[in-house]
Amino acid sequence: MTEKLVLMLPRASGAFESFSLRTVAYPEKAVPLGVSSDTAPCVVHPHHHPLAATSELHHVFPLELQKKIWPEVTRDDPATVHDKTLIAVCGTGHNNIHFALSALLADSGLLERPYAVDRGEWALAQDALRRYQEAQSAKAP
Repeated sequence: MTEKLVLMLPRASGAFESFSLRTVAYPEKAVPLGVSSDTAPCVVHPHHHPLAATSELHHVFPLELQKKIWPEVTRDDPATVHDKTLIAVCGTGHNNIHFALSALLADSGLLERPYAVDRGEWALAQDALRRYQEAQSAKAP
């Protein structure tokens, strides 16, 4: 089942703008890395030139973060995955989302470079961090 994932992006004025992404149905078997961009186009960069031949499926709550809370999580067994929300992104978008998330987790200042990530990638990294922190709090004794 596909759904809409709605994120809020901060604007320079201090107001927020909603950012809506189409999710991808979670496969019954292990998640494939590459899928046709004809059926699952990049939701972060919808106007590619040239069009990416494939999209990658990105766990909105990355598996490595889920594993920190639930050690049984594995890519090969979807039954172990707690948050199965997936989106289709191009390779560049996927790398940039994980770059932004790593920088947020490390509080490294790497995101001060203007070319690092765009607003959609940044919003997805912030959403992943929020999901991780909420799951961590819920699991804490």
